[in-house]
Amino acid sequence: MYTSATFPIKAPVVKNPVRSLYHTTYDRIKQDIVSGRRQPGEPLFEEDLAQSLQVSRTPVREALRRLNHEGLVRIVPNKGAFVRVLTLRDIREIYEVREALESFAAGQAALRMSPEPIRRLSHLAERLKRRKNHLGYRDLRDSWEMLRQAIAAAADNERLNAFLKMINEQVETARHYSSAPPGRIEELLLDFLGVVKAIKGRDKNRAAKTFQLHLRKSKEILLNMFEHRKEGPKQKLKQMAVVSSRMKTAL
Repeated sequence: MYTSATFPIKAPVVKNPVRSLYHTTYDRIKQDIVSGRRQPGEPLFEEDLAQSLQVSRTPVREALRRLNHEGLVRIVPNKGAFVRVLTLRDIREIYEVREALESFAAGQAALRMSPEPIRRLSHLAERLKRRKNHLGYRDLRDSWEMLRQAIAAAADNERLNAFLKMINEQVETARHYSSAPPGRIEELLLDFLGVVKAIKGRDKNRAAKTFQLHLRKSKEILLNMFEHRKEGPKQKLKQMAVVSSRMKTAL
């Protein structure tokens, strides 16, 4: 007779429907914020969100608390929750952190990235160079996203990648503020080629420095846009809401 010792019996995986509902609610609200469907400064009413997502107010309340902790939502006592409006100080702080972490990750990638992802990035770089006179912003944005994913995989550091994911989701909302300055596509291409070349050459310092300079230029674009709009931390939320359909340019 077969026993559990012969064929170990695994306990069935029981999903918690309450936790699953919470995660689904959290993901939906966060995606609306990051994608720009909900504009900076827009109020987030628990009852309205619960009705639109067909859930109770409890998972909505928990999701908003988590998003507040992650910097995507601002909860104001006695007023409610709002999509966080980034200030000049927020932009500076976010990019200071990004410079430190992403440049470090790029340097690590130069040492650790395996040949196959380097080959794919090199092929992409060559394709972009051949099409440099016909590139659009989406081409560069998608290419940078592929580069970031490759760098994150090569870093092989779960805590680093988790923190970068959170900080990049914050800056994603800021990209809805910006429009394309002249020559930005060319700059993005040159920066991309520079980072890929450094990683391919296993040049840790060059990879880190090139990524750092790229982020500094991206920061200046957003800061100039904010200053041009005369937006600051004391402005009222409704005055700071922006149209999210503008072209995203800062990476």
